[in-house]
Amino acid sequence: MWYPQGEALCRTKCVLLRVQDWEGVKRMPIIPSGFALIQHELIATPPASLPSGPCLVTYGVELVTGGAQDAADDCAAYFGSFVENVCTADFTLQSTTAKEGPNDVGPVAVSNNQAVGTVSGSAAPPNVAVLVQKRSAFGGKRNRGRFYVPGVPDTQMGPTGLLGSTPLGDIQTAADALLDGIESEGKPMVILHSSGSGTPTPVTSLIVLALLATQRRRIR
Repeated sequence: MWYPQGEALCRTKCVLLRVQDWEGVKRMPIIPSGFALIQHELIATPPASLPSGPCLVTYGVELVTGGAQDAADDCAAYFGSFVENVCTADFTLQSTTAKEGPNDVGPVAVSNNQAVGTVSGSAAPPNVAVLVQKRSAFGGKRNRGRFYVPGVPDTQMGPTGLLGSTPLGDIQTAADALLDGIESEGKPMVILHSSGSGTPTPVTSLIVLALLATQRRRIR
């Protein structure tokens, strides 16, 4: 099964965070009160050339307005639009989970709002994904992040593993719309930390890399 994930806590060990598992997850980031960890679960439609397990995309948000359920619903709506504009019909946004801080007592909410990719073509091999970097106004590895998105059409890849200029621009536009959209709903994206003061770092931009990423260690 395939579990690419986005926050720093997920880079060394991939864990599927279902609702009943939140309290027992190791390396959970520090989620202060007034913030939430968002997890989008994407699934692939077989055949066997595609991964049978979910792909998880995670990021933090500040809860300027609303709580966990609002965050799950709002983020599902805008990430669903991102999936529609980036992925082929082989991939579906299955569910979105929001874990509100603080870690020990914050509620968990789930949105079952789904979305299916609408980009024509067949998905690239399961170990290939679009890499989206989370940038901030501060330097250092601690103040940046990333997430991986599967399902880009194989026809958009060049022989050197680079996205064409047109699909790269389209995906960047979709990433900008995601960042701006959730902020407009009072859920600006942040980078959550697993050590130190735990004060989240605001995300100022999402940058889509032209070079596609591979997930060799995350194929099961």
